[in-house]
Amino acid sequence: MVQAARLWNQAVPADSRLPYLVRKGVQPHSPRQLGNMLLVTLYDNGQLADLQRIYLDGGKRFLPERMSEWMLLPCRGVLPGLPLYICGGWATVATLHEATGAPVACAMNAGNLLQAGLELGSRFQEAVLVVAGDDDRQTYAENSEHA
Repeated sequence: MVQAARLWNQAVPADSRLPYLVRKGVQPHSPRQLGNMLLVTLYDNGQLADLQRIYLDGGKRFLPERMSEWMLLPCRGVLPGLPLYICGGWATVATLHEATGAPVACAMNAGNLLQAGLELGSRFQEAVLVVAGDDDRQTYAENSEHA
């Protein structure tokens, strides 16, 4: 948590011209920027617990002092009977929120969708939970050709 807080405090609001944001076609919203690195906050019980660092090439890394196997981005604006989207990555969160205006939670990777969905389902029982998966087949096909 100490390293996460230190990096977050050194960072500035993200510039919408950051290459990762431009490539994804999304606005920066709440992440900050440290050099060319995008910082996405992760909270555990209301406390800053980790940062996902997104690099120019799209590579993503968590800090070594990570407190748990999975975490959620904070989710605001959840209303009974309305959709609450859950997805695997931050850029998908931004895309879904910009397209729908609805609250979106992020499991931080596809392997955490089930656990995050269970947590959100118990926390927001009146919301309609919608799992929004990425279609990365083309990305994986392109990467496997170059391997």
